[in-house]
Amino acid sequence: MIMVRTLVVPFFIPHAGCPFNCIFCDQRQISGISQPLSPKSVAAVVNKHLQTYKKAPSKVEVAFFGGSFTGLPREEQQQWLEAASELKRAGTINGIRLSTRPDLIDEPEVQLLKRYGVTSVELGVQSLDDEVLEKSRRGHTASDTYRAAEILRASGFEIVFQLMLGLPGDDAGTAIKTAVETVRSRPDGVRIYPALVLKGTMLASWYENGLYRPWTLEAAVEMGSVWFILFSRFGIKVLRMGLQASECLAPGKGLLAGPYHPAYGELVESRVFFKQISEIIARAGWLQGQAVLEVNPKDLSKLVGHRKENLHRLQERFPCLEIRLSGAPGLEPGDLVLTVGGMRLCLARKEFLEKYRIKESEFFSEKGVNPCT
Repeated sequence: MIMVRTLVVPFFIPHAGCPFNCIFCDQRQISGISQPLSPKSVAAVVNKHLQTYKKAPSKVEVAFFGGSFTGLPREEQQQWLEAASELKRAGTINGIRLSTRPDLIDEPEVQLLKRYGVTSVELGVQSLDDEVLEKSRRGHTASDTYRAAEILRASGFEIVFQLMLGLPGDDAGTAIKTAVETVRSRPDGVRIYPALVLKGTMLASWYENGLYRPWTLEAAVEMGSVWFILFSRFGIKVLRMGLQASECLAPGKGLLAGPYHPAYGELVESRVFFKQISEIIARAGWLQGQAVLEVNPKDLSKLVGHRKENLHRLQERFPCLEIRLSGAPGLEPGDLVLTVGGMRLCLARKEFLEKYRIKESEFFSEKGVNPCT
């Protein structure tokens, strides 16, 4: 497998172009940027990143994040796009990426983006349940997302959905609905973010007045693992899970409440491995004695889990098994091999994904897992 090393040079334009100030949003805290750069700085910033990059990247992208880019005045859009387009024409970068709202995409806007060589558009979808969107005061509907995705796909753009877990009104049912509708919409990739309560937001006011209760970290990890499995099964790349760690997101600073963890993505992938391990052991039937679990060495930390959580869970669920872990460089990432009692079983990640079934009991079997309670 050929690994593509992509260098993404982000330019955060906090709140720019947004017609709404969403209840959960404070881009200045999330991005850590209070004074955004100007279009004139694009070339210098890209070159600085290239000079500090240790290995020559296979692909370089400029990305405009932090607001609704297509909601900016047309002249300002053109200034940013022209600066990036010059670098693309010169061969310094390979792509231009931007984020925006689904209801700020139309044919004239798409033609502008094509003219300047934009390659990827990320839509702030958040949810595909209209009641959740309304309670979160997003100002757009699921239909806006479907329409925007169709227009962008027809013009050949890469499409990414930015999704959130745990918004007001969100529960296991609406979260699964969002995942299923995302699969039907066929984006190329997704970003998954648990909803957090940040100081100074409307959601913070609701939380402090008892009008909103954030999901637990356990609930966000469990549902995140279901989303990861479903998206991976249908070839939708999970680009990121959780916000990037920053000082302002530390408890007691910008973060008031919510399922934040600096390694949220690792927690989710560890949970996926636990489900896969449980499946391969279940296939083996009732077992006891010593067992060896083999994975690609790069997967060992995910297999063990945060603070050895997976090992503790396995010991509780299968007390008659003494499980030892081993790295096997010949295995593909995500694949598992279980050897016990002279029996050797293999469970490839692809097979696991294809046969995985969502069980309602997954969200109601443990205290604190069901976000509805």
